[in-house]
Amino acid sequence: MIQELAEKIVDYQITRDYLDSTERNKYVYAYEITINQSINLIISFAMAVIFREVYSTILFFLLYIPIRKYAGGFHASSNEKCILFSSSVVLGIILLSKVLKVCNYDRNLVFTIDCMLMIYVNIAAPVETSNKKISFNERRRYKKYIHIITLIHLIFIIMDAILVQSKVICIEVLFTYFLLFALLFLEQVKRIN
Repeated sequence: MIQELAEKIVDYQITRDYLDSTERNKYVYAYEITINQSINLIISFAMAVIFREVYSTILFFLLYIPIRKYAGGFHASSNEKCILFSSSVVLGIILLSKVLKVCNYDRNLVFTIDCMLMIYVNIAAPVETSNKKISFNERRRYKKYIHIITLIHLIFIIMDAILVQSKVICIEVLFTYFLLFALLFLEQVKRIN
């Protein structure tokens, strides 16, 4: 469905001479990604509004999207599965955010888990997939970006603990790195089998 829509958009633009027909496959792929991500964001923010978790959802995406771009890991096999998987994950994060905001939990334990997950992601990532091969130079560059982004996240949770003392940042960092851990691990297991 999404691929067909992307193909129609590209074909229309090619017939109008807006796009070069020799690059058709690249344009179709780019439109597929754009449409897929737009649908994911619309569904995610609709759920965030419904459950009154807009701030934590935006924070999660601000933490997650930059590092996911470089970390790699598991990807769904179709656009529809990606939307279903992403929506389910975001719904789970929204519901867990609501629960954890009212729970008393040990901040030191959450901080320790955050750090352990950050270490794993920094060691394991980037993980290439069959759809996205990574050259040696890209791997080195991506690894550097992952280290920088993780350091920024670590600074955020330390500043939050010292200055703000909110529960939101530490929890959203936990969700970000737990999800990355799971996606990296799933892709590594898939590659072994």
